[in-house]
Amino acid sequence: MGPLANLCFRMFVDRITFLHKTNPNDAISLSRRYETIRPRYLLCLVPIGRAPIAFRLAEEYRDLASLVVLVFTTDLPNAAEHIQNYVGRFGKEFADILFTYYEQRQAWASLLYTQDDNFDDWLKRFIDERTTDDPNGFMSHVGWVHDVKMCDFVAAAAKLTRAGRDSDEVEQARIMLSLGKLAFAIVESKEAGQSDTVAKAHTRLEDALEMCEVQESLMGYFTALVKEKNETPHGQVWRRRDDINDRKASLSAAMLTTTPECRHSYPALYIIYGELVRRIWNGTTLNVENLIDVLTYPDNVSAVGDGSKSSNLEFTEKYNQLVHDRCALALDILSRASFNIPELTREAMLRTIWRRAYLSDNWERIDKKLSGNIPDSILRTELLNTSLYKILKSCIAIRELAHPAWYLLPADVFALADTEYLVSTRIGFQFSHDPSVPAKWQPLSTVTSATLTKDYAEEDSRLRTAIKSGLGRYYDEIKRIVIDEVSKSNDVATASFSESYHARNEANDIWPLDSRHMENGDDDVAMDSD
Repeated sequence: MGPLANLCFRMFVDRITFLHKTNPNDAISLSRRYETIRPRYLLCLVPIGRAPIAFRLAEEYRDLASLVVLVFTTDLPNAAEHIQNYVGRFGKEFADILFTYYEQRQAWASLLYTQDDNFDDWLKRFIDERTTDDPNGFMSHVGWVHDVKMCDFVAAAAKLTRAGRDSDEVEQARIMLSLGKLAFAIVESKEAGQSDTVAKAHTRLEDALEMCEVQESLMGYFTALVKEKNETPHGQVWRRRDDINDRKASLSAAMLTTTPECRHSYPALYIIYGELVRRIWNGTTLNVENLIDVLTYPDNVSAVGDGSKSSNLEFTEKYNQLVHDRCALALDILSRASFNIPELTREAMLRTIWRRAYLSDNWERIDKKLSGNIPDSILRTELLNTSLYKILKSCIAIRELAHPAWYLLPADVFALADTEYLVSTRIGFQFSHDPSVPAKWQPLSTVTSATLTKDYAEEDSRLRTAIKSGLGRYYDEIKRIVIDEVSKSNDVATASFSESYHARNEANDIWPLDSRHMENGDDDVAMDSD
């Protein structure tokens, strides 16, 4: 059998050599056939006790992929010795095929365990090439281990940041991002100053960590809320099993943070809110759009429960503070993540944030109260008690979101322009439940789509009523009050915003968004090569 295989290979090689001179196209076709047949012949020799012949032929005809398979299927106890021998004979070419073999079988421990200096350098290049080809692939999620071994902490931090952002679980994301933060700390301790690329990547890691913290606060509060209302014994309610008990608990959390009027007015949006609460309850990472939807849901109850139980007080206070600041927080999250979000999505979410911020007050009631000749002191007092005042002050004074283009006027935030995108593209593929169809291709049912469209139309209807009740002029006055208050505190950034804002009103110019937030692409990849 061995001589027959040798004869077959020799005939292939001679024929391919001849065709290269006479008919190159046929030579290519025959070479492909040869590459397919040769491993089959070699592996057929093993069951009949001809493994040494298979090794010899694979070496003679330089079939390195078959050599790797033969090493691990015929002589595993001596695999390390064989590998060392073949690396000495064939060098990096054999090492790359060995790494590919490990990668295809997801044998990450074997891939990363190297004891040879040459292997370390070759593996570093192999991982970097794979990461460049697929920045979000699995290799970038494990390659940081070898970067740490090679003391390349900048590359390790970049891979850890991507792995954390791509993680489906908040807990895992937190671990990966925390390790990335540690890698950046090592870089800072060794270098006097950071390059702009490294500094920007570090900022984005901190932004991703903040998103984890927001979701952890939501998880903690929902857990504490259900425990308090159900009077469950002290202990962990949140189990992340996604069983019937978890689903009932997450449904309770959704109902306790909404009002009956809102559930009646926005039935489809409430269903989506309930599903997002379930995902939060189970520790699933939400993307930016979904997190913004949770934070800006039309009628989140600001303070549910009195937090009287000491075990729940911390989460209750933390969540109440978060809810009061939720629209500003949503705007902050969008501004930080906008570098990695398509423009259509960014604009739709920006309109959603401000539409729901404007609808957080009853402007019809406010307008009736302020109609007629009233003293400026009463006008100011009433406007200072609005949610819009708290949102604008949080955005401008606390979070220092000082770029005018992030602030949309009431007339510019209707959902009509985004309804098709929100219903068909963003929400439709996430919340349909046909198990026979891949999740990303599942459209919403006709009834659900119609109901969701109606909910967005209801938001628009309420916004029109608010605008007719003077929302536009009240917004201008509240913004003027906030800017004047902050300008008096000698905040340079906000004073700059004040000048820009007034200039914008006078010239009616269109301002570009903050270049730090609006550039496309992901500098984490470029950072690897710095």
